[in-house]
Amino acid sequence: MGYMGFGMRREFYTRDSHEAFKRWKKPGKNKSRKKPPLPRLSKEELKQLKIALKQKAFIQNIKLLVMFIIVSAVVLTMWYIFFWK
Repeated sequence: MGYMGFGMRREFYTRDSHEAFKRWKKPGKNKSRKKPPLPRLSKEELKQLKIALKQKAFIQNIKLLVMFIIVSAVVLTMWYIFFWK
């Protein structure tokens, strides 16, 4: 394979070697990833949050079910129209 006209980038040959199975830092993105601390919630607030998340998940499941029913109806109708002869 010949020379493609691209030189070797300096950050590749000057980067320190990394240990196996550790997160490899991309060049130019070596900033540490610190997660913000979790807010302290009371038991009542946690309870309300859990209820809200369950309701949201339930609504998403209902939407998915309705979408599946509509797509199934369309596919069955098209199959009936074109292939039921």
